[in-house]
Amino acid sequence: MKLKRMTAALLLLAMLLSCLPLSVLAADAELVEAEETVDTVPAENTDAEVTTEEPVEEAAISTQAVNASGYFYFSAETANKLIIAPMRIAFTDGQTIRQALNASKYSFTTNGSNQFITAIEGVNGNYTYGSTPDGVSIDSAANTVTHFRFSEASNSTPSSGLQTLMQVMADYLEEAADVQNAAADEYQAAVSGYLGVTSERAQSYAAAITAKINAYKAGQNTQYTVTFSDYSGSSYTVSATNDYGKQFADANHTGTLQLPADGYTFYVRQGNRMVSGKITVSGAMTVSASLPTGDWFNESSLQISSGYDAEFDANCYKYTLQDHTATVQVPDSFTGRLYPYFKLNTTGAAVKAVYTDISGAARDKDIPAESKATSIDNALSRGAADNTVALRASRTGSDGYTQSVDLTLQLDRMPTLGSLRVTNAAGTAQAATESFSSTKTEYTYKILDSEKTLKIYPTATVSGSSITVNGNALDTDGSATVTISGETTVTITVSSGNYTTTYTLAIQPGQGKKVTFKTASDVTLTVVNKNGEELAYTKTAGAGNTINYLYTLVPGDDYSYVATQGTYYHAKKSFTLGSNEVIQVSVKQEDWLTSLALSSAADEKYKGDIELSPSFAKSVHTYTATVPDNSSSVYVWRTNSRGSCAAVYSMLSTASDCGKTNEVALKSRFEGDGLAKVLLPGSAYGNTVTIRVTYTDNTDGVTYYTDYLVSLERSLSLKNISASFNGSSLPLQRKNSQQTGFSLDENEYSILIPAAATTLDLLLQKHTESPKYGDTDNGYVITVNGKAVSSKDTATVDLTGTEEEENVQIKVTNKYVPGASGDYVITVKKAATTSVTFQTNPKNALIYIYEQGAGNRVWPDEDGSFALSEGFTYYCSISLYGYAAQAGTLQIVNESGQTVLRFGEEDYTNLSAVSVTLQKAAANPDIVDYDAEWANFRGTDSNNGITSAKTPVDALGGMLYWASHLGNGWDTGAVSSPILVDDCLVVYAGNHIYRVNKATGAIEASGNMAGTSSFAINGPTYADGILLVGLSNGRIQAFNAKTLESLWLYTDPVGDQPNCPIAILNGYAYTGFWNGESEDGCFVCISLTDEDPENEMEEKAATWRMTQNGGFYWAGAYACGDFVMVGTDDGEAQCSYLYLLDPLTGKVLDAKSGLDGDIRSTICYDKDTDAYYFTSKGGSFYRVKVQNKVITDCDSLTLKNGIQDELAMSTSTPVVYNGRAYIGVSGTGQFTAYSGHNITVIDLANWKIAYSVETQGYPQTSGLLTTAYEQDPGYVYVYFIDNYTPGTFRVLRDKPGQTKADYLTTETFNGVTYRTAYALFTPFDKQAQYAICSPITDSDGTLYFKNDSGYLMAFGRSIEKIEVTTMPKKTKYAAGETFDKTGMVVTATLTDGSTRDVTDMVSAPSEPLADGTEEITLEFGRGQTMYRNLPAGDKMSTGNNVTSITTTIPIHVGDTTETGALTDDITWSFRPAANTLSIDGEIPEGHKVLIACYDENGMLTKLEVLTISGSVKLPDSARIRVFYIDGDSKPLCAAATVLE
Repeated sequence: MKLKRMTAALLLLAMLLSCLPLSVLAADAELVEAEETVDTVPAENTDAEVTTEEPVEEAAISTQAVNASGYFYFSAETANKLIIAPMRIAFTDGQTIRQALNASKYSFTTNGSNQFITAIEGVNGNYTYGSTPDGVSIDSAANTVTHFRFSEASNSTPSSGLQTLMQVMADYLEEAADVQNAAADEYQAAVSGYLGVTSERAQSYAAAITAKINAYKAGQNTQYTVTFSDYSGSSYTVSATNDYGKQFADANHTGTLQLPADGYTFYVRQGNRMVSGKITVSGAMTVSASLPTGDWFNESSLQISSGYDAEFDANCYKYTLQDHTATVQVPDSFTGRLYPYFKLNTTGAAVKAVYTDISGAARDKDIPAESKATSIDNALSRGAADNTVALRASRTGSDGYTQSVDLTLQLDRMPTLGSLRVTNAAGTAQAATESFSSTKTEYTYKILDSEKTLKIYPTATVSGSSITVNGNALDTDGSATVTISGETTVTITVSSGNYTTTYTLAIQPGQGKKVTFKTASDVTLTVVNKNGEELAYTKTAGAGNTINYLYTLVPGDDYSYVATQGTYYHAKKSFTLGSNEVIQVSVKQEDWLTSLALSSAADEKYKGDIELSPSFAKSVHTYTATVPDNSSSVYVWRTNSRGSCAAVYSMLSTASDCGKTNEVALKSRFEGDGLAKVLLPGSAYGNTVTIRVTYTDNTDGVTYYTDYLVSLERSLSLKNISASFNGSSLPLQRKNSQQTGFSLDENEYSILIPAAATTLDLLLQKHTESPKYGDTDNGYVITVNGKAVSSKDTATVDLTGTEEEENVQIKVTNKYVPGASGDYVITVKKAATTSVTFQTNPKNALIYIYEQGAGNRVWPDEDGSFALSEGFTYYCSISLYGYAAQAGTLQIVNESGQTVLRFGEEDYTNLSAVSVTLQKAAANPDIVDYDAEWANFRGTDSNNGITSAKTPVDALGGMLYWASHLGNGWDTGAVSSPILVDDCLVVYAGNHIYRVNKATGAIEASGNMAGTSSFAINGPTYADGILLVGLSNGRIQAFNAKTLESLWLYTDPVGDQPNCPIAILNGYAYTGFWNGESEDGCFVCISLTDEDPENEMEEKAATWRMTQNGGFYWAGAYACGDFVMVGTDDGEAQCSYLYLLDPLTGKVLDAKSGLDGDIRSTICYDKDTDAYYFTSKGGSFYRVKVQNKVITDCDSLTLKNGIQDELAMSTSTPVVYNGRAYIGVSGTGQFTAYSGHNITVIDLANWKIAYSVETQGYPQTSGLLTTAYEQDPGYVYVYFIDNYTPGTFRVLRDKPGQTKADYLTTETFNGVTYRTAYALFTPFDKQAQYAICSPITDSDGTLYFKNDSGYLMAFGRSIEKIEVTTMPKKTKYAAGETFDKTGMVVTATLTDGSTRDVTDMVSAPSEPLADGTEEITLEFGRGQTMYRNLPAGDKMSTGNNVTSITTTIPIHVGDTTETGALTDDITWSFRPAANTLSIDGEIPEGHKVLIACYDENGMLTKLEVLTISGSVKLPDSARIRVFYIDGDSKPLCAAATVLE
C-alpha cells in the first residue's frame, strides 16, 4: 500500500511539472542537480573567499539572455550520426534562422523548390527541425528562438533536458582550452551518448560537464607559492603547465609561481639549458631541480642537409652559429625532409627534434646522434615560410628531473630563382656552360662577339620576391637588357625579407668562326655546347639531295652535334672547333633492338607483367606501358644485335629537384635491369624511358644510336576501401574471386546490404606517401558518384531503400596529372528485411545472432524482434545456464513464395512467434565441487592478489622445496601458471592437463587436452567442479576437476591466441582472444553447463561474442552482477577501449576510448576505494569509478622507467591495498637488463608515484601481497618475478607514507652496480630462465610459480627441524616388509619459530626393512631440488644447496614373540611382525577367550572369539586386549593388554 501511495504521488508530481513553464522546469532541474552535487561532493572549505572566476551556471533557459548575446543554440544529427554537436550560431539584427545558418561555417543544401534542407555538411537525411519555443519556422527571425535542432526524428523539438545539454555543450566550446580539457571526458561522453538521448539522461550529461567545469574553476582560485630554489633573476625563466594545458609564468623572475592545487610539468630555463619535471601541488612547496652543466652538443660537428645518407654530404646547407643557435640558409625552393648530423659530448642523453610542422602539429621526434639518415620531416614547404627546430638532448638528473640542452636550428628561407633564360637581341637562347639550378649561383655564357646586347629573363621561385639585374628593376615583360662590351659580369639579385641571393653571369664574347655541316635533306641537325644548350644556325640547300647547316661557333670551345633521321635514328659526335670548317654528317637507319619487355621485379617469372602496347617489333619505336601507382618498380629485359644498350630517363625524387637525367646500362642476361627513381610509389606521375642502342664507329669516332620510346603511364588506385552500414562493417566481395576484402588488384566489388538501408558509408584511403619534390601532397582527388569525398576521405552514399541493385562509382584523379585516373565500381546488392520474434522456453533464455560474412551482431529492436535479411547467413545461439543450448546457422529463405526462417535443421513459417524450447541439461554425477584456495588468475573474483598467509620474506628464511620439470620452453610446450584446487596444484603443459601434489611436485593425475595453448601464460580457471583451459586457435576446453576428463570444447570463429585469463560469474565464463596488432579478436561469454555428459568433445556455443579490432591480450575481465569490465588492444586505429558490458547480453553499457596504448592487464577492483585499476602498454596507470553502470571517473598517472622520459609500459595487473597500488613497469628495453625496469608503488590518495625500485628484468606480470606481517613488523610484502634470466623472485616491503624502498639487494652487471628490490630467491642452473608468471600461495605460505625452464616450483619458509609428533599405526615389522607411515604426523619447526604439518613432504626409505632394524630415518625433500639465496652483506649469493632435514623414528624389525598368562592353565603369545596372536591351554566348555582390536580413537575394529586354543591373524591395530569370560559373560580374570 505504501508503494502504491508513493507511485501515485510521483505520477501527480509529473503531471504538475508538465504544466509548468519551461524556465521553471529548468530552474527546478538546476536545484535538483545542485542538491545532488552537495550530497555527493562535500565542499572542502565553506569559508573560501569569493573568487573572480564565476562557475558555470546550470542551464536556465532565458530567451532574453540568449538574444541579448546574439546567438542561439544549434545541433544537427541523422538517425545514426551526430553531424554538428551543439554550438552557438551567431546572428545579426534582422537575420532569419536560415540566413544565420547559411552565414555560419557549416553547409546546408536545399532541394531548390520548397527550400527543404536535404543535406547538412554533405550528409543527406530526411531532416525535420524543431525549436524552443516550439513551432518556429526556419524562415522566422533568428531572435525568436533560443534552440534550434535538426534530426530525422518525427519531432525534433528538443526536450527540456536536451535544451540544457545543448546549452552546456555549446557553452563548453566557448571556454578556455584548459577548461575544455578538464571536462573533455564528460563532454565526449555527452557527444557519444547524444543520439537518442532521453531528457533525464541529457540532464545527467549536462550536470556532469557543469560539475567538472565548476570544480576545476573553483580549484583555480586558491593558489600556493611554489619556490624554485636558486632560480630568481632575469637570466632564468620559470613556468609550469598544469595537466590540462594551462600555463603559468614567473613574469617578474622571482623564481616563484603561484599555482592552484593540481599536477604540473614545470620548466626552468637559462639560455639553452632547461630542467623540467612533474610535481603535484597541494600546498606551498619548494622545488630543488638542477640545470644541466657542460656543453652536451659538439656544436662544431653540426651539419644540415637535404640529402639522405649517401647523398648527405653533397647537399649540405650553410649556416651561422651564435649563442647555440644555428641559422640555416635553406632555399625557398626546398620542400621535404632535412637531415641533421651532430655529435654529443655526453653520454646517456637522447635527442629529439621539437618543432611545429607545416600542418601546425606539434612534433617530437627521436634523432640519433652521428646519423645522416634520420629526418626532420614536414618542417618546411616550398615557399618563404621559415621555421624553428630545437634539437633537445635530455636525460634524467640525479634529482629525478629531466635535464635538457637545446641546439636550435633557425631555418631561414633564402630567396632563389626558379628559372633563368638568356637570349640575344634576335631572341635566340644563349647557352650557359652549366645547367640551371635554383641553388647554383654562378654561370658562364660564351657568346659571339657580334652580340652587343643580351636580354635576361629571371623568375623568382616564390612570387613576391623582388629581382634586380645589375641593380635595375625588370621591365614589364619580366626582362632586363644588358649591354655587352668585352667580358661582362651580370649580377642578378633576388630578395625577400632579410635575405638576398646573388646570381653571377660571366659573359665571355669570342670571335666567331663559320662552320658548315653537310648532310642528307631529311636529316635534322643540332649543335649544342657542353651544357647541352642548342645553338642558333641558318640552313641552305646543298647540291643534290643534301642540305647545309651553318653555325658560327667560338674556337676552342667544346661542342657536339646530334643528327636525326626518321625520328629514332641518330648520329652524334663531340668536337672542339679547330681549322675544319666543313663537317660531313650521315646517319645509320638500322634497327638493332631485337627484343624488349618490362616487369615489376627482377625475377624472370615476372618478365612481361608490365605489358607493352603495341607488342614489341624491332621496327616499332614507340610504346606505352601502364604501371599501377602502388608500385614504382620497373625492370627492363632486352636483347640487341649490335653495340650496347641503356635506358635514359629523367629521375623523379621526393627530396631534391626532379629532372636530372639518369642513364642505366642494360647488361643483365638472366634478370631484369632495374630503373631507379623512374617512378615514385603512390604517385600519379609517369615518365618516359628511352631505350637506346648505341654503336661507335672507331674509324671516324661517330656514335650512332637508335631510340625506342616507352611512355610509362600510371593507373590510379586507392590504398583501401571499407564499407559500413549503421556502424557495422560490410565485407567487400571481389568480382573475380571468392575472396573478400579490398585488393590492390581488383577494381570491381559487391556488397550485400539490407534492402531498407537508405545510406552506405565508405572510407576511402588514398595514397599519401612520397609526394614529388616541390608538391605539398600526392594530389589525389576522389569522387563518389560524381561528388567529392570529405576531408576525412569518407562518403555517405544515398540508397533508394528498395530491393533494386545499385552501383556506386568511385573515380580517382590527380590534380597534378590531369590525364591519370582510376575507377572502381561497387555493386550494392539488396537483401529484403524480415522481422523475426522468438518465443523461448524458458522465457529468459539468451538469444545471440550475428551475420557470418562481416561478423556483425544483430541486436533486437525495442519490441524484442530481430531484423534479418534474405541472402545473409547468420549464426544463432539460444542458451541459458543449466540448459542445453540450441545453436546453428540461421537464414531467411523464400520457399515457393513464402518467407521461411531456417534455423539449423528446422523451418519456421510463423516468424512472429518462432518457438524454441531449451531442455534442462542432464546432471553429470561425476562433477564434484571442491574447495579451491586459488581458483583463478589472481586468486579472487576481485582480481586483487592479496593473502594473509605467512610467506617467506627473507632469503635465509626461505628455501626451494621442490622443482618439477613438467614442460618445455616458453610457447606451446610450456608449463602453465598454477592454481590450487582441492589441496592440489593444477597446471597444463603441451597437450596434457595435470593435477600435481603440492607437497612433492609429483603428478597425481593427468588428462588429455584437444591441443596446446599458445604460450601457456595463464593457469587454468576453476569453478563449480569444472576446470577451464584456453587453447590455441581460439578454443576453450572444460574438464571435470575430479577426473580430468573433457566435458566440452568451445571454438571461436575468429580464433587464434587465448592469452586472457578466464573470469567466472554465475555459471558463465568470460575471456578474450587475440589475432594480431591490427586484426579482429573476440571477447566471449560461455555457459559452464555440461550440456551433453555423454559427449566429452561437445561443441560449445557462445552465449554471446563481441568483436574488437586489436582484440584482447592478457586482458582479464572483472565480472560482477551489474557488468563485465574489460580492456582492449589499440588495434589499427591506435585507440584502445575500456568496456562495460552487460554480463548476459554483451551489450555495451558504457565505454572509455582513447586510452594510452594496449590494455594488457586484468581489471582489479579495490573495495576500500570502490575503484577499478589497470595499466597500459602506453605507460599509464588508470583508476576508474562506476556508478549506475556508467563510467563516471577515469584518472591516469604516467609511469616512469627510471632512466629517461621514455615509454614506461606496463602489463602488470595492479595489486591494491590500504591506499597503495603495486605494479611492475618496463624499462627502455623490454628485454634489456637493468634498463629502468622497476616495481612502482603508487600513493592513491595523492595520486602520485610514491617511489619505485629497480629490477634486473621487467616485472611483466602481477604482484602477490601478504598482510601477515602488517602488525609485526608493520609492513606488507609484495612479490614480483623478473622476466629476464634467471627470473629472480623479488619481494618489496612497504607501508603507508613510505617514500623510498628500504629492502634492497646490490647487484652488479657489466661492471655497473645497481640497488634493486630484494632478491628473495633466484632460480639456478636448469631452473634459471625468463618468467611470465604471477605467483600464488597456499594457506601455509608456500609460493608456487613457473618460468620458461619448464619447471614448476615451490618456495616456502625455511625448515629448521622436523619431528614425529604422532607415531604411525605400525612400528613392528617382519624382515622384508616396507615402512608404512599410516597414522604418522610429522611436524616441522620453521626458522621463525612457527610449526606446520609436513607429513606429506617427508619420505622414508622405500627398500624392504632388514631384520633387527630399530629405527629408520625420515627425510624432508628426499630426492628433491632444494636451494636458496644467501645474503653476503647487501649482495646475494645464489644456488646454495639446502642439506637434507631428517629425524628418526623407532621401529622393530624381526620375529619376536611377546607372552602372557590369563590363568595358570591358559597363556597367550603375540608375534607383532606377523600380527598373529596364539592362545595355548585347554579352555573349559562354556568359557570363551575374546580378542579385541581397537583403532587410535578407541573404536573396536575387530573381535575374535576362541572356544579352543589356536592362533588368529589380526589387523594392524593401535591396541589389542584379551578377555577370558564364563558362560554368563562374566570375567574370569583381569583383561590382558597385548598391544598398547
